[in-house]
Amino acid sequence: MHVTWHILPLNRINPNALQILWGVRDYFGGEIEKEAAKKIEAEIRGLYEIGRKQQMDTLQLGHTLYRKYPQEWKRMQQNEALPLQSSSLEAVNVKFTMAGYQR
Repeated sequence: MHVTWHILPLNRINPNALQILWGVRDYFGGEIEKEAAKKIEAEIRGLYEIGRKQQMDTLQLGHTLYRKYPQEWKRMQQNEALPLQSSSLEAVNVKFTMAGYQR
């Protein structure tokens, strides 16, 4: 299994919102791609909310944003941390692809 993810700042409606692009490439066939993507999205959102309620950045959004987009991080951060709210995680886009499964 190969997993990739990227964090991007969104500057549309909510200037402090982030989106996570999550990609999984697996080697099983069938009609489970959409359901798997929904499940992964729900898990990511759940983990985010658990961390947010405990004032923890469980997905390391602040660190990743700081490394990839330091100017955006500087604009958004407060006291050297990224303030996370329920509305901060606006989009979680999961692409789950089944490829090349052979029995």
